[in-house]
Amino acid sequence: MIRSFSSIQQGEDKFIDYTSEDGVWYLKLPFIENETAEESSLRINEFLTTSIISNLSPEQCVDFVYVDKEIVREDFSMNTEEGQVIMAKLETEFPNFTDYRRQANNMVAEYDGYRAPYSNPSLSFYDFQIVMPAAIQTAFNVSYQASELKTWYGLKFDLVTREVLLKAVVLDFAGPTPDLPPSHPIYNNYCALTHSADGSVSDWVDCYSFSTRSQIKQWCLDKGLDYPLPDEEDLKPGYQAVWNWGVVFNKSTLEYGPVKAYVRYYLTDTSC
Repeated sequence: MIRSFSSIQQGEDKFIDYTSEDGVWYLKLPFIENETAEESSLRINEFLTTSIISNLSPEQCVDFVYVDKEIVREDFSMNTEEGQVIMAKLETEFPNFTDYRRQANNMVAEYDGYRAPYSNPSLSFYDFQIVMPAAIQTAFNVSYQASELKTWYGLKFDLVTREVLLKAVVLDFAGPTPDLPPSHPIYNNYCALTHSADGSVSDWVDCYSFSTRSQIKQWCLDKGLDYPLPDEEDLKPGYQAVWNWGVVFNKSTLEYGPVKAYVRYYLTDTSC
C-alpha cells in the first residue's frame, strides 16, 4: 500500500515528511532521489515500526486485543487496578502454579474463549523477561532449548475445566506456514505454540508480526481476511500505539484463524 507523504526542503537538504494515521508518530526521513513511492512507503513502514518498538516503556499498561473490529481481551500489567483484581483471582483459583508476582511487568487477563483452542471463560498470565523455566517445561512435558525461545511465555487457565495450557513462544516455527505478514528487518516475526499438560500441541499457532497499520490492512485485503481494527477508533489519553499484530493459523491445514491487533495504553501503577 502506497503511503501519503510529502517532501520538504530545508536549506540544501530534502526530506520525506510523514505523520502516522493515528496522528501520534511523526517521521522526517532523508529524501532519496529516484526512489519509487513504493520504496519510500516501505522505508516509512520500517522506520515507523522501529520508532514504536524502541519507544515502548516498562510502565504499567493495558493491551486491548482487537479481532474483527471488537475488543476480545484486555491484558493488564499486574500492578494496575484492574490487574490486581485479576491477579487476586488467579492466585485464588490456581495458587502456586508459578511465581506470578516475579516481576512487575507481568500481565494478566480475564476473557471468554473467543477462538480455538480456547472455548471457556479463562485467565491469562504472561511472564516477561525470562526464558521459560525448567519447572514449567517439565509440567507440560516439553523440552525447548533456551536458544529456541523468546524471553517470555504464557499460561492459560480454563475456569470451567480447570485445564492449564502453556503458550511457548519460539523464535522460529519449523513447520509449514501459510503466507504471513512480511517480517521487519530488525524485529523478526515469531510464533507461539499451545501445549497441554499431556504433551499434546494444538494445531493452532500464533504468528506475531511487528508491522504497521498500513501493511496489515493491505495484507488482510490481499488474503481476504478481516482487518482487526474498527474503521473509526476512539483514541483515549494514554494511547501509545498498535505495537504488535497476531495472525492465527492451523499448522495442519494451513487455514487462517483470526487476525489480532494489540493496542497499547499506559495506565497508573497502583502498587505504591
